[in-house]
Order: sequence, then structure tokens, then C-alpha cells
Amino acid sequence: MQTLIEIDNIINRIELQRKALEKERKALPSGRFSIENRRGIPTPVLTTVVDKKIHRTSIADKPDLYCKMLRGRVLDKEIRDLSHNLYCLKKLRESYREINIGFDIQNLKNDFSNINEKMIAGAMYTPEQFAWMQAEYNQLAYAPEEKKHSTSHGLKVRSKNEVIISEKLYEHRIVFRYEMLLDFAGGLLAPDFVIKRADGKMFYWEHMGLTNNKDYLDRQLQKIKLYASANIVPWDNLIISFDSIDGGIDIRVIESEIRNKLLV
Repeated sequence: MQTLIEIDNIINRIELQRKALEKERKALPSGRFSIENRRGIPTPVLTTVVDKKIHRTSIADKPDLYCKMLRGRVLDKEIRDLSHNLYCLKKLRESYREINIGFDIQNLKNDFSNINEKMIAGAMYTPEQFAWMQAEYNQLAYAPEEKKHSTSHGLKVRSKNEVIISEKLYEHRIVFRYEMLLDFAGGLLAPDFVIKRADGKMFYWEHMGLTNNKDYLDRQLQKIKLYASANIVPWDNLIISFDSIDGGIDIRVIESEIRNKLLV
């Protein structure tokens, strides 16, 4: 769906650009502009039709008109190119098939009644990615009863917004571990998501939910300082996302973080 939205945005942008150029072109003088060799001198000529008669007039002594006719030639070319691009994009829009991993997984579950989550993950990822995901790791043991929400792969997480982030990571085939314990010199941390990018670089994602709670935010600030002591910083390998004050989430922000930092 995101790709289709992007294609639609490009189409709309080009259509607006073409309309602006067409409006400018309409305000310019009509007629055909050419350069003729007159007595051995290249001469700009304007050809018009008046009362079904063709008139060819030198405009060498009219630099302002000369420039307008040149501008018209440039606009004609730009308008043709924009129209061609619009045609191609609209054809692409008609034939484009969005990849929907969640839908494909549901189809697999429907087609094979004995399929399990591990088999699904094995089908989605490369052997190396799958091995990293399946390897044992120390996971945060705190309050397991708070993990009330399930992802499409059966992972139990603590909030609905963590489900959304998980599903977007699945959608882009990005491998991750949930609440993996990390031992730093300053103490233990368990990022919401530890992510291994396709090129092997590690990223750490913290989603901050209680943005209307000062004590919670103070604790998160201390956590960010601890990350920084291990060279895990927002301008490099730390991703931080937030709930709104009322607990909502903007999936466009999540998508942007994934596309700009995790896809290579």
C-alpha cells in the first residue's frame, strides 16, 4: 500500500507541474519558431497562419519575442516528457502488485493446517537470517504477564504499538529479537527490538509509550545515556519512536524509520 501511495503522490506532483507549464505555454506567443539561413546569416523566424495564409517573419530585431519563442520550445519539450512519464506511471499504477507478507502468511496457514510459526519464519528469511533469529539469547524476564498482545508470527509483546512495529519489520523482512538483554558497563538494558540489518549492522529500537508520564520519561532519558556510553546513539544505530499523548502512533513515522535506516 505504501508504494502505491508513493506512486500516486508522484503522479499528482507531475500533473500539477504539467498544468503549470501548460498555463505558462498558453500565455506565450503562438506560431512556429525556427532558424533560417538568410543570405548566409542564421536568422530567427516566426511562422504564423493568418486567414489561412502562412506568414514567415524575421524576429532578429525583437529579442524579447525571440526569447519567448525559445522558452516555448523548451516548454513544449518539457510538457511532452512529463506527459510521457505520466503515461508510464499510470500504466505502472494499473499493473503494480503490492507485496503483502501478512496476507501470504495467512494463505499459507489456510493451505497447510499443520504449518507452525517456525516454519513460516524459515520460509520468509534467508538461512542466515533465520539462524540468527532462532539462536538462543537472554531475554528480559520482567512481568511476562504484561505480554498480552500477539504478532502474526506468534510473538508476545507488551503493547499494541509494539505489535505494529513488529508487523512493519516482518513486512520488510527485517530480522529482530524482542527484549534481548544487553550487558553494558553501566548496567543491563533490554531494547524493545534488537535488529540485524541485511549488511550485518546492529540497530536498537526503543518505543516510548507513556509520553504523558514524567517519571517514565526520566527513566527513558537515563536509558538513552546508558546507550550512549556504549556508542549506541540516535544519529547512528539507535531508533527511538514515541506514542502520542493519547497513546496513538503514526505508522508513517515507523515506515520512515525503517526505510531510511534499516533497508540497504
